[in-house]
Amino acid sequence: MVRFYAPDGAVDKIALELTPIRNRGPELRIAVLDNRKDNAFLLLSETAAGVAKHFGAGPAILTDKGNASVPAPESLVAGLARDIDLVLTGSAD
Repeated sequence: MVRFYAPDGAVDKIALELTPIRNRGPELRIAVLDNRKDNAFLLLSETAAGVAKHFGAGPAILTDKGNASVPAPESLVAGLARDIDLVLTGSAD
């Protein structure tokens, strides 16, 4: 038996609610979690610099997870969740 799947099926609309940024201005703490993919650091750090300028924040804290193919260590994620207001991460090839 051969099955065909049409790519034009029904699309569910999911309502998302963004978490408000806790701090603004100089108190806003931004971090970059680099995944080590090609050009990810450049893309994320430049984006973080633009966000920092927009909100009047200081420079972003730069960190990485060491390898694109593994999750970030739980201790790193917990530290970012505790100490940072906005984390920029992720980049596709």
